[in-house]
Amino acid sequence: MEQNPDNKSLMPTSEQITQAANVLAQLPTGQIPEEISREIERLWVTSIVRVVPLRQSEGKLQVLCSTSQDSTMPSIDIAQTWILPGDTENGLGGTIQRACHTMLGSNDTMPYKYLQSAFYEDENGAKNVATYCVDLTNIDTPAHSTWINFDDISSDNAIVDTIVPELKNAFIKDVQFDEVTQEGYMTTQGIASEQSDHETQMPTSEQITQAAKVLTQLQTGVVPLEIFHEITRLWVTSIVEVVPLRIVDGKVQVLLLQRPEDDPNWPGMKHTPGTVLRATDVTDGISAAISRIYEKELGIEEWQEPQYVQPIFHQVNRGAEMAQVFYIDLTAQEVNGEWYNADNLPTDVVDTQLSFIQAAVNKYSSDKQ
Repeated sequence: MEQNPDNKSLMPTSEQITQAANVLAQLPTGQIPEEISREIERLWVTSIVRVVPLRQSEGKLQVLCSTSQDSTMPSIDIAQTWILPGDTENGLGGTIQRACHTMLGSNDTMPYKYLQSAFYEDENGAKNVATYCVDLTNIDTPAHSTWINFDDISSDNAIVDTIVPELKNAFIKDVQFDEVTQEGYMTTQGIASEQSDHETQMPTSEQITQAAKVLTQLQTGVVPLEIFHEITRLWVTSIVEVVPLRIVDGKVQVLLLQRPEDDPNWPGMKHTPGTVLRATDVTDGISAAISRIYEKELGIEEWQEPQYVQPIFHQVNRGAEMAQVFYIDLTAQEVNGEWYNADNLPTDVVDTQLSFIQAAVNKYSSDKQ
């Protein structure tokens, strides 16, 4: 992704960057002025939940479609919403519920299941999208909508053009909603509202405008550290985690690295290899972030295909994170770091990464059976 095409000025000075960071520090999480939000969306990766409504009827999987007098062909209903920092209180189920509420006007409890993730760029910036389906079998059909058998959507049907790329494949036909309860249910409490975590005085409109101008001067991708720390508080940060695993004497082992002693969030603690997903990574996809992990953290020179585990949305010291978790089997490879038995990890592991490790170990063990 290129930087803002309207940005013809020089990079801001360190003093201007500090002043802009101070303005951002005064903003409550979830209450970002539009001119600031617009620039962060360009500089950062925005995390999104996308929802596809499905149901089972007479043994058939059906997808909800909208009908209108202006079109002879129904279009598949797909709802999406930004993942907000305050959503960590109820998890992604709350975010999915908000998307469904917007689309259906219903607060009913609905089972949901993860389908697939995508990383792409639109006119406003890079997007990290997690796609879920929701089971509307027991929900009244919304007005101006109809159900269509998924089997009736052929590759030469115009409806297919309205489906996001990750849903064009036949894998969606294998969704079994009786498995959904393993992932949880949404409740009406999932409609999250942003709460202020700051008691400081809001910046003036002039200060906000000046800070936005500084952000406009920044190139998309790596941002100054002062700005980085504030954006991670204000915005959901998309990250990629690669959990290195191996089996020794029948036991699964996990490779951990150690953070620097001057790390502002986790000084000296052990962690799994990972990186922030940068907006500039969108050119080569998530593999660009994984390659950065291989080269800079693990010391792996040749590409090795990692195995996808699952998305994990959680709150850490610096803010809310949407993680894409992978594992890599390093049984026969020497890399940086120290190995530990997965069932006997050291006490100084970053606690919010234990879910990454557990999910990766479970998937790895399952794949090895």
